[in-house]
Amino acid sequence: MKRRWIVRFILFLSISLAAGQSPSPSASAQVERLNREVTQLYANGKLVLALEAAQRALTLAEASLGPEHPATTSSLNNLAVLYESQGAYGKAEPLYRRVLAIREKVLGPEHPDTATSLNNLASLNESKGAYGKAEPLYGRALAIREKVLGPEHPDTATS
Repeated sequence: MKRRWIVRFILFLSISLAAGQSPSPSASAQVERLNREVTQLYANGKLVLALEAAQRALTLAEASLGPEHPATTSSLNNLAVLYESQGAYGKAEPLYRRVLAIREKVLGPEHPDTATSLNNLASLNESKGAYGKAEPLYGRALAIREKVLGPEHPDTATS
C-alpha cells in the first residue's frame, strides 16, 4: 500500500516538473524542492513533516505561481494523497476534485494527466467503499488512456 502512494507522488512530481511553466524561476524551483521533500519525507515515514511541507508547497505555489500552474496542481495532489493515506477522505476529496477541475480546464478532458486525476479520485472512492462512484471514474480514465496512449501503455493497464 505504501508503495502505491510513493508511486503516485513520483508520478505527480514528474508531471509538474515536465510541464514547467514558470513565471518566477525561484518560486517555481522552491515549490518543486518542497514537493520533492514531501515525497522523500513520506517515503521515510515522516508523515507529520510531509504534511507540513506539502502545506507550505501549496501555499507558496498558489501565491507565487497561481491556482492553475502545474506545480500548484502537483502540490494539491500531494496533499490529497497524504490525507488519503491517513484515511482523511473528507480532506482529500475536495483537493482531488480541484486538481481534476483544473486539469480538465487547462489541459482538456482527454489529456493523460486528466486521466490520472480521474484515476486518483476513483481510487479515493474505492478506499471509501463507494464503488458505485469509483467505477465510472475508472471507466473515464481508462477510455482516455486507451484513446490517447493506446491499449498497451502501462498507464492504460493501471486503469
